[in-house]
Order: sequence, then structure tokens, then C-alpha cells
Amino acid sequence: MANAAEIAKFFSDTYYDTFDSNRAALGSFYQPNSVLTYEGEQFVGADNIAAKFVSLSFQTIKHVVTSLDNQIMGDGLLICVLGQLKADQDKVFAFNETFYLKQMGESLFVMNQIFRLNLHHQ
Repeated sequence: MANAAEIAKFFSDTYYDTFDSNRAALGSFYQPNSVLTYEGEQFVGADNIAAKFVSLSFQTIKHVVTSLDNQIMGDGLLICVLGQLKADQDKVFAFNETFYLKQMGESLFVMNQIFRLNLHHQ
């Protein structure tokens, strides 16, 4: 695999740019067996994952990546993102997101993904 840090950076830039500008296009990052856990709720398959993202109630969103860690893992790449997001007129929230990108031929797709806002309940 080419330089893992460069791949992770390219992926995160592309993924969050797509998320922020055209959520409906996110399905192209996934395959039928991809799995997303979003705030504890699980979605399987590119169509179901894309439908979840499109159904989110905000109109505008902007992600800012604060840190990006990665590890080569088997025939793929594990990426851990720490960042901030702002949706519509809401306040800025911190988030954690983990991706496992699996190699398929010469390309990578999101096999597994976990997203969680960093909210602390008192």
C-alpha cells in the first residue's frame, strides 16, 4: 500500500468535502456489505448508509479535521478522525469517526465506519 498517511489525508479531505457539499453522493464510498454505526444505530449497505446521511435534518454542515491517525491493517487502512462540525446555526460540536478502508483491486472503499458526537451527559 502506498504511503498510509497520504491516503488517509486524501480520503478524509475527499470524504468530508463530499459530505459537506453533496451528501447524496456518499454512497459511492461504500459497497453492499459496508457497515456504518452512527450514534449507536447500525446501517448495512451503500444504499442504506447513503439514505441515513441524506435523512439527517440539517441543511448545511461543515467538518473540520483536528487530528487524523492511521494504521495499515491487513489489506486495508484504519483511520481515526477527531474533528469538529457545525450544522446550520447550531453550535460547534466535537466528533470522533473511525473508518476501515478495505482494498478492492486498485481502490479502497469504506468497509466499516463508526461515528459519534463527543457529548458528555451529566
